[in-house]
Amino acid sequence: VKVVGLSSAEALAYLDAGTADIAITHNPVLLAAYESSNPEAISAGVFASEFIVVGPDATATHPSVGELFRSVADQGLPFVSRDDGSGTHAREIAIWDGLDVDPSDEPWYVRTGTGMGATLQVADQRRAVTLSELGAYLTAASTVSLAPIPLEATDGLGNPYVATFGGDANDASRAFVDWLSSDAGVEAIDRANRVLFGVAVYRSP
Repeated sequence: VKVVGLSSAEALAYLDAGTADIAITHNPVLLAAYESSNPEAISAGVFASEFIVVGPDATATHPSVGELFRSVADQGLPFVSRDDGSGTHAREIAIWDGLDVDPSDEPWYVRTGTGMGATLQVADQRRAVTLSELGAYLTAASTVSLAPIPLEATDGLGNPYVATFGGDANDASRAFVDWLSSDAGVEAIDRANRVLFGVAVYRSP
């Protein structure tokens, strides 16, 4: 297996172009568009994690992610967005849309157009708030001073990942996706959690 780390938008573009055999993504809007254009495609949920909000001052507890984002907008606190077509960016935009807030032209809203690691570094430098996938944050946690902001409720922060391949894909692609959901695949994911993080970050959907 050769793995290439990309945003969901880029991964689906690779799949569409035939450059990749399988795309594992977490942007449901882009996946739905891909499946609409490729009705023969086969998708299966393979694991899930969660999103967290991190910032430089993580002592105050907020009732929900929506209330936290509302506070950012009302106070004009610095916020850094990936803005790269990733599943994280899609979830961030969904949260803003749920508040009927468009931050795109606000001076406190910073776009990086790049991956989560670089976005966390920018947020750290600017002492800003950002939305992150949990595993990505834990990978970078030792290099930044950002910390998870406590939330009383975590509704809307679940993060399912879906594996997609073409209906005419080779047998190895189908077998790999089936394996990810098998007992052996689940055990491999659990083992990776223990080795990489020491806690269960990625779990069965």
